[in-house]
Order: sequence, then structure tokens, then C-alpha cells
Amino acid sequence: VNEPQGIRRVWHIDPYMGKHGGFEYVPVGSDDRLNNTIQYRPVGTHSKTYDVAIMSYQTYRRQKITADLENLGLYLAPVSGLWGGDRSDALMKSLCMVHVHQNDNAPGIASLRWAIAAAHHLPMITETVRDRGIFGYSCMVQSDYEHLAAFTAHMLKDRTQLQEYGE
Repeated sequence: VNEPQGIRRVWHIDPYMGKHGGFEYVPVGSDDRLNNTIQYRPVGTHSKTYDVAIMSYQTYRRQKITADLENLGLYLAPVSGLWGGDRSDALMKSLCMVHVHQNDNAPGIASLRWAIAAAHHLPMITETVRDRGIFGYSCMVQSDYEHLAAFTAHMLKDRTQLQEYGE
């Protein structure tokens, strides 16, 4: 990295990607203010009408998982293109958020999506990451790409356990 003069440290939000780029790993936190419905309706007062929320640009590999989830009969939240209160409302009505890496060679933590999921007390099921950093298995559930849709359907069968991840 060609750091500008006077810059002594460069941070990265993913431990694996940061390590390989020579950056210092600094995890991202979350805040309830990322949830635009919390001022109107407290957490736990929304009826869960969707099984899964996927917030992502739909690359081919993400389109495949989205189709696999739908083929398993899961009901997906319409979060694409939503912002503010509309997005928060859809997320609060979802049982979990699923994260699929944009491409095969970027198996990192999706910190901003995770921060949004945390603000909505929404459990995150993610495609396997290389390095969890400070986020241990008590903060996330992960599966390999090939089994992600079926694993998600399985996890939705025990909503109590899944919600513990959301909290």
C-alpha cells in the first residue's frame, strides 16, 4: 500500500483481507440507530412474515443461492432497493439475514451487513469466512456455499436457537 505522507496506519474491517493487505484489523460495531423503525415500534413487536432477507448486489453466485432458497419454499423479504424505514420494516419482519460472498475469492466478513443485522436483532447466516476476527461462533452461523440454502432452511426449524444469534 502506498500510504500518503503522514499516514501511519491503515485499517481494514475484515481480519483476513486486512492481514493480506498489510492493514490493521479494526472490527466494525453496530448501533440501534441503524434500525429506522426502532423509534416507532420496539424490537419484538413486528410479526415475522419473511423467512430470509438478502441484502446484496445479485451476482451470479448470489442469484443461485437466492433461487435455491426460493426453491426450498422459503419466503424472501423484498429488501432490494429499499432504504430507511421501508428497509428496516422488511428486516424486522424477517427471521434471518443470509450473506453470500460477492465472488469466490473474497471470503471475508460483510461488516456493514452484519452491523445492520445486529441493529435489527436479526440472526446472520453467512457463507463461510476465512477469519472471524473477534466474532466467534456465538455471533454468527456459517455454512459453505454448496450447502448454504439447505443449511438456512434447517436453521429456520429452530427459531429459538436462531434468535439467540440475533440477540
